[in-house]
Amino acid sequence: MACEDIKVLRGISLSSFEAGEGFKVLVDQLSNGDGAVLRLELRSLSGTRHYCAKARMAATKAEPLNLGQNSPLVGAESWKDQVYGDVLFHGPALQVIEDVTGVSDEGIAAELLGTAGRGWREEPWQTDVAAMDGGLQLALLWAKRMLGGSSLPTAVGRYQGTGELPSGAITAVLKGRVVGKSKTVSDIVFMTSEGRPIAHLEGVETHLLPKSR
Repeated sequence: MACEDIKVLRGISLSSFEAGEGFKVLVDQLSNGDGAVLRLELRSLSGTRHYCAKARMAATKAEPLNLGQNSPLVGAESWKDQVYGDVLFHGPALQVIEDVTGVSDEGIAAELLGTAGRGWREEPWQTDVAAMDGGLQLALLWAKRMLGGSSLPTAVGRYQGTGELPSGAITAVLKGRVVGKSKTVSDIVFMTSEGRPIAHLEGVETHLLPKSR
């Protein structure tokens, strides 16, 4: 399965996080058979649309494309700033970046912890949510370098994974595609410590926050 055209329509403020929040997932089948396409929407109970995407179903799992992301970053430098506390506001459970191993105008690379390594409770995960969030965090760090301010992720062109959830460290390599006045677009590949690709995010978009312009 792959998810495509993932878009943030309206952010979610969790006012009752401890007690629990309710949302609706709406599914509309656009085509059927092997390769069926589903339109997905996440809405609040009041009907506000927050996220949308398309899911492309398949009978068997596909290996993610390599995209050449495991090649070294050109002109990579060591990371000198703190990772959390400025651009990244994440609490302990989502602080999954263990080490930023290099950064350049071409991209950024890091060692991440996934759901198992971060100690999340066992669930029937099909996607390593912790590692994928770590990839989006890398996109924000790289956007800060390229745009000079804080950004938020607003869209992902395509996600594809193998369903493998490594227990050890995960290597993530981001390569930039577009740098605009207030926007970046990048691709991210996630690999095991042996260099085996386990997932990729294509077309990750970030937009500079208005107060950072």
